Amino acid sequence: MQPYFFPYVGFFQLIHAVDKFVIYDDVNYIKGGWINRNYFLSPNGKILCTMRVAKASSFTLINSMEIIDDFIKLSRTIEFAYSKAPYYAKVYPLLKEVFTGNKKNLALFNANALQLVSSYIGLDAEFLISSECLKDKNSVGQEKVISLCKSIGGSQYVNPIGGQNLYHYDDFARIGIKLSFLESRAKSYYQMKPHFTPNLSIIDVLMYNSVDEIRKLLTEYKLF
Repeated sequence: MQPYFFPYVGFFQLIHAVDKFVIYDDVNYIKGGWINRNYFLSPNGKILCTMRVAKASSFTLINSMEIIDDFIKLSRTIEFAYSKAPYYAKVYPLLKEVFTGNKKNLALFNANALQLVSSYIGLDAEFLISSECLKDKNSVGQEKVISLCKSIGGSQYVNPIGGQNLYHYDDFARIGIKLSFLESRAKSYYQMKPHFTPNLSIIDVLMYNSVDEIRKLLTEYKLF
């Protein structure tokens, strides 16, 4: 999976479902996607926050992009949105560790954030970087994913349900790899508001749920 910026809970369900999680860093940055932005829930409603990067072009590889954000505005936004949330005191130091780290490469920054959040909620998948383990550097699309699976000795590939038009069971089966798709069915949780707002950054989940509650949310999916 591309290294998204504090992605929604379904992304972490993928990490929960696998033994090895590959950070797909050597593909093009998606302008207007989720690699450097996400939704949070403020007292005034849902807001979109963006981490500033240099050379924000859809023709640039994610692992070639540099972060130029100082995180002052973003930190203040998170404080405004969640300072009254029940787990703010536990979660904010984790976010501060991410924001004040020395990783300015976009792919490595997001990979580090994913690993720190995963560690906080007790996930033990091994994280790998695609550019470091891919042997066939010329493959693209489905063939690149298959090549990655071969390179790391994978016997099963799990992808979000949105990839059904990109990957095909028979092509994976021919080389002895099981293809599975994950459909997230995460339940709602209390957000200190009368109505639940779904599909926000994992930060929202962390702020309003204990680790035990989060781990229960991570099991709310179907593989097929």
